Amino acid sequence: MTDVRRLTMEEAEKVYMEQMQDDFPEDELKPWPVIRRSMERGGYACYGRFSEQGLDAYAYFVMLNEEGKHLALLDFLAVQKQERDQGIGSTFLRELAAACLTDQDLVILEAEDPEYAATEAERETRVRRLHFYDRSGMVDTGVRYRTYGVPFVILEWPVHGLHDRESVARAYESLYGSVVRGLYYPIIRCDRPE
Repeated sequence: MTDVRRLTMEEAEKVYMEQMQDDFPEDELKPWPVIRRSMERGGYACYGRFSEQGLDAYAYFVMLNEEGKHLALLDFLAVQKQERDQGIGSTFLRELAAACLTDQDLVILEAEDPEYAATEAERETRVRRLHFYDRSGMVDTGVRYRTYGVPFVILEWPVHGLHDRESVARAYESLYGSVVRGLYYPIIRCDRPE
């Protein structure tokens, strides 16, 4: 029996301090105070998948209500190390869409672009990640960004259908800007021609 639910502030902080430090490179993690402030403002939501053994997987989202539209950006997703390669990640994504994201109008995520990998091993990892997202129903929007110098492929999670490139691009910029309010956030759009 599993349970997918929103994490409390205390649970989200515990996951951040005890697991995210190992699951993500330090330079990819937002500082906890930034996430906490965003959660307090209602601009960030953290979800977990629990089984009898405890937390199996977690997902952190930037959330924004803009012009009556509910937008979400998948910020972090991880499955417990001992639980990986068992289908839990794709199951968790389906469960999230059904239980927690039904009120979102547009859900997007970013994945590092394999074309700009520094090594073959890194390229393979990025391609595997994109295949995982593809199998999980995410769709390549054709939108590309360089965010803090990192080239990203922008995918849409079609919870309620697909959106055009301009809608996706506007949502990405709005979501990203909502977390780093008042700070310089270099994001450069660099789509490939259709």
